[in-house]
Amino acid sequence: MNILDRDKFTSFYKSLKEKDFTQCRSSASLFIPNGRLLTVPEGATPFHSGVMIMCYPENGELNLVFIRRTEDGRAHSGQIAFPGGRFEPDSDKDTVDTAIRESEEEVGSALNRKDVLCHLTPLYIPPSGFLVDPYLMFLDEKPVLKASPDEVAEILHIPFSCFLKNESILQSEFSTITGKVQAPCWVWGDVKIWGATAIIMSELGCLERRRREDLG
Repeated sequence: MNILDRDKFTSFYKSLKEKDFTQCRSSASLFIPNGRLLTVPEGATPFHSGVMIMCYPENGELNLVFIRRTEDGRAHSGQIAFPGGRFEPDSDKDTVDTAIRESEEEVGSALNRKDVLCHLTPLYIPPSGFLVDPYLMFLDEKPVLKASPDEVAEILHIPFSCFLKNESILQSEFSTITGKVQAPCWVWGDVKIWGATAIIMSELGCLERRRREDLG
């Protein structure tokens, strides 16, 4: 089984249909706080945004790029996230443009739209009012990145395999602007990924497990 084969990786994700996402959305339920809405409530006007999941091969493994946001006192201060941000109608044609532009600003990587493989399930984040469009991108090699000091405290490169096993899921306590909360999270060393990023990774992890099963 060659999990690093670019053609097979891109072919799988580009060929995904709505039913494939539907089957994997249920895997996110573990990471959803009680009572949390994942879709925009009636009458609300969300802020549209895009985030980019950068995947690349290195040392026989597929890896993903995450960032740790700076401690700025906002809703997602200090949390682990994907590069990305708010849609700007004056500069962005769509949220793919947003995800690429914001990623380039936050981690200094020149990205190409042609490397985007698929659009994962949009996710509404009530604390900040953002409706997030996550996109998956495959890069041929580890990108050379540089964190924007105003927005990014740290850039993290985490093996995809971390998100393919239940042993990586633990319950933990997190500090937020409204107080402490208990929540399940993905754990890699001392890194804990929870909230919207954990929900997105649960869906992507489900899809990747199916891809690897198809490879035999």
